[in-house]
Amino acid sequence: MKRYAHMVASLVLVLALLAACFMIPSSAGVTGKLKVMVMADPHMLASSMIADTKDYNDSLKKAPKLFAESEGIVDACLDRVRANRPDVLLVAGDMTKDGEHESHKVFAEKLEELQKDLPNLKIYVTDGNHDVNDSKAVNYNTESGEAEEVAVTAPEEFVSFYGVTYEDDSIIARYTPAEGQVSGQLSYVARPKKGYTFIVIDTCRYSADNTSTEEDEHETSGQISEDLEAWVLEQIKEAKKRGDTIIGMGHHNFVPHFTMEPTILGIYLVNDWERLATEFADAGMSYIFTGHQHAHDVARLVTDAGNELYDFQTGASATYPCPVRVVDFTRTKKNDGTVAEVLNGSTIEDLSVTYKDAISGKTKTIDNLTDYSKAYAFSGEMFKYRAEIYLTDKVSPVVADIAMPFLNNAIDDLTGIPVDQSGEHDLLDLVNYMFQSEAAGTDDGNDPSWFREAQDKVASGALLDEVLDVLSNDLGAAPESIAEAVVAVIIGATAEDVDLPFDTASAIAGKLVRAGFTGLGVIDPALEDDANEFLVDIVDSMTNDVNYGDDLTQYIRIVKKDGERVDPCTDKPIVYLDKSDSNQVYWLVETILGAGSKGV
Repeated sequence: MKRYAHMVASLVLVLALLAACFMIPSSAGVTGKLKVMVMADPHMLASSMIADTKDYNDSLKKAPKLFAESEGIVDACLDRVRANRPDVLLVAGDMTKDGEHESHKVFAEKLEELQKDLPNLKIYVTDGNHDVNDSKAVNYNTESGEAEEVAVTAPEEFVSFYGVTYEDDSIIARYTPAEGQVSGQLSYVARPKKGYTFIVIDTCRYSADNTSTEEDEHETSGQISEDLEAWVLEQIKEAKKRGDTIIGMGHHNFVPHFTMEPTILGIYLVNDWERLATEFADAGMSYIFTGHQHAHDVARLVTDAGNELYDFQTGASATYPCPVRVVDFTRTKKNDGTVAEVLNGSTIEDLSVTYKDAISGKTKTIDNLTDYSKAYAFSGEMFKYRAEIYLTDKVSPVVADIAMPFLNNAIDDLTGIPVDQSGEHDLLDLVNYMFQSEAAGTDDGNDPSWFREAQDKVASGALLDEVLDVLSNDLGAAPESIAEAVVAVIIGATAEDVDLPFDTASAIAGKLVRAGFTGLGVIDPALEDDANEFLVDIVDSMTNDVNYGDDLTQYIRIVKKDGERVDPCTDKPIVYLDKSDSNQVYWLVETILGAGSKGV
């Protein structure tokens, strides 16, 4: 009995000591809360610019975006903002389809109406790659029935459209490019409430001083200048002096959201992302909100110094699952100057949308937008259309006319390859499952049995063998030059989003064809093994999130003193602090002491 009493007394003493590290003195307490809501990539096309024409319907084949419904989707998202009454609304870029003046005006008007309803709301926007200097901006609703080019939006016009942001009294600094420079000018700093600084970084490439072509034309990739980088670091320094929680926003990702993103979708990351993310994290920025990739995901980078940058990527309003992100920040300050930042996140989906269909003139209702948008996925017809456009533009219309019959057959046969034992699911199902899992933040490895069978087929090399057999059969009758062009299109059009140059695609295609893609022999086994390993990595990385798995809801806690990360008990740097790290003492204490310990 005495021994048992000693054990109990020891346990109580240990808990008391731990509690002393984590519990807040009564004279300290919560110093600031901030509710933030985020939407990204609405790609809104003003309904007045939509008509039932060939050009408009062709535009729907390029990507599965909900243009016809887009105004109603924006309205539904903003209604959720009204209901939740946050302190800040972030819009992480690509407000419009292609930067049409009319679309920007309509979107901005909706934000202005929102602010009238919520006068204390701060609305912070950033541009996306489709918003500024995009020459693809067209009006589909014309007398001729053909799409007509409209004026592109210049960066200074973007500022004028979104006075709801740029004229707000919470803006405390704006970036001014050096003489002769244009890029980055949409960057700014805002302080919506004491204790919180937002640094909005214009990551887009739309001006000759920042584009790869040295033209004033938008590009998909993101890049910031050395001057803008230095300005961001200076703004972080100033916010740190104020003792503020520092929150960033940019259109492009600063941390990869799946392991293969830098390899296959590098244009969704800002150029030189690892150095910039490390630099910003070590300077004092712990959180950044992004969009662009149309996926709902949280990723974390940890620097050698033990600092973290959490990249909150919010899924597109215009594509599945059409989410809105909510993050509640709480700052708690102790008497010794230690500040704990606690983030609680959630995701809003399944919106009900009512909109006026521009073509029929009828009012339509979507009961569940997430379910509705899931049907707008990749299709064989979409691949055919993109391939024909790619071949026509990159080679010639004559070659396209000759090659497309072979290519259409190849696409039909490729997408129809069965991937599971029952034969109920094909290669197209596999592709859509991968992309939609990553897009929805459900890439947790908890996959249906048919997908696991498909993974096994990929891993064994059997799927690639069938792909090569299909290409050999469908292209075997074509002249070698046409076969090379077709294979180049398959490679290039599939990789269009990663900006694969056509000459590179052609070189790969030529090598494959000469290696035996068209039935002239068997493909080099080493080349096939490399290709199969690459496919295995892609499938795994898009369906198994190994960075930070809690994409839909988050609980993140970071403790700082004088702006530096510390352990609340030892004053030493912390490398990881999140609920998934169950070995952390904090989570043990939280479990024992209850929710009260969260206030540290």
